Amino acid sequence: MISLIAEINRFNSNFPLVTYAPIDNVSESFDSLESKREFKLVDEEEEDNGNVNQYTKFKLGVYNVLPFNFDENILVTVDPLCFFALLLLASRSGCYLPKLGPDTNSAGYANTRNGSIVSLAFGASPDGELPILIEDEIDKITKTVKRKVRRTTVVNKFALASVTDTTELMYIKLVDTRLFDFYISRLTLTKDKSLIMRLYSLSGIEEKQQDISEKLVYPSVMAHLVSRFQFDLRNPSIASAFNTGFFWFPSWIRPKYYTQSINEEYQRCKDEGIEALLQFERVYNDAGQKGFFFGSETNKPSVFDYKLAAMVYCILDLAEFVDEFAQVKVKCPGLAFHCAAVMKTVMK
Repeated sequence: MISLIAEINRFNSNFPLVTYAPIDNVSESFDSLESKREFKLVDEEEEDNGNVNQYTKFKLGVYNVLPFNFDENILVTVDPLCFFALLLLASRSGCYLPKLGPDTNSAGYANTRNGSIVSLAFGASPDGELPILIEDEIDKITKTVKRKVRRTTVVNKFALASVTDTTELMYIKLVDTRLFDFYISRLTLTKDKSLIMRLYSLSGIEEKQQDISEKLVYPSVMAHLVSRFQFDLRNPSIASAFNTGFFWFPSWIRPKYYTQSINEEYQRCKDEGIEALLQFERVYNDAGQKGFFFGSETNKPSVFDYKLAAMVYCILDLAEFVDEFAQVKVKCPGLAFHCAAVMKTVMK
């Protein structure tokens, strides 16, 4: 027994064979990947005077970003929740939407910005949902910088905190429920897998991962979509079909009552969504298409204006992929005009 222990100790004394130096915290590959995902918001005032508080910076975590329809040099996310948060943050911080340029993410350029958007996977959020708001704030007591991560529901509550008009709150509720359900339900019916991956995953940022992502990650992305913003609570049959994988089964395998329940929810989402859009179209036309819904006094868009414009932009941007979205483009020209008016307030 003693000889066995001695043999084990002699064997262990040979290790480690090689001792490596500690890994450097700075990685060129990581910096290169980060530069592909982060884009700074443009702030004209800070460019002029150079007065920047380094502790007022924030990062908005969103899904993938794409060229803006109104200006291809601008990058935005084609998701109504993330885009609304981006519009509202840009407005309240005095910034403009991020631009794509050769010096946008350089070190000197970054110092003249107080905010940015970052493309993240949906799993990066604590609750598995984007957008998330990451802020660095100074603790008044300890005088130290603390990082706070605010989830989607918290970001939305902060946005609504300044709304006092009951009519505006009702309109916002319609956008958050009927229009959001209309948008998500139509996306889940599209057969274009590459479209879903382009909108809601990091597919395309790393070309070598595209094929693998579309095959392995696509079902998870779809299950994630139907769980966002309480869509699954309002449409349990649709959500359960994707969460259990039952949606991918051939129709003859599914029970008839189950298929009927799913179809009824899809039809309800479609009817209620289009009706809500037509109602907003009538309200805007009755007002003479003048300015914004609730921002006439300050000549600036209200929270509802930003929320509706973000939703309408996403719908119109995908009109060529979804038939129902193409119908909205024809039936609601007033909302398209309103959307363009709102976008001009955050474009440089």
